[in-house]
Amino acid sequence: MDDNILTAQFNAEMESIFEREREVGLCSTRFIEGVRRYGGVGYAHALLKKAESELPKNTFTFLRNLGRLDLTMEYYAVQERFRSLFSDSEREIAQWRLASGD
Repeated sequence: MDDNILTAQFNAEMESIFEREREVGLCSTRFIEGVRRYGGVGYAHALLKKAESELPKNTFTFLRNLGRLDLTMEYYAVQERFRSLFSDSEREIAQWRLASGD
């Protein structure tokens, strides 16, 4: 599939996270501001470069306990359909955060 289409789909998923996270009492204003400023893929690349200590605390543990990791950018970054948008190392970081983050 064309990367422009994939980018648009990924951006839509990132916007959707902001809308759906209210279901569990979250409101990630900085996340959606970054998505809207840099685009979902651009912001995802920036977030995947950040050290664990620079990320919001306990978010992955909280969402993992609720069974709602679908409310993370990392969940989408490791999906096969978005594979071409991310490097192997970015996908490895995302997968580690999903499994062990926090």
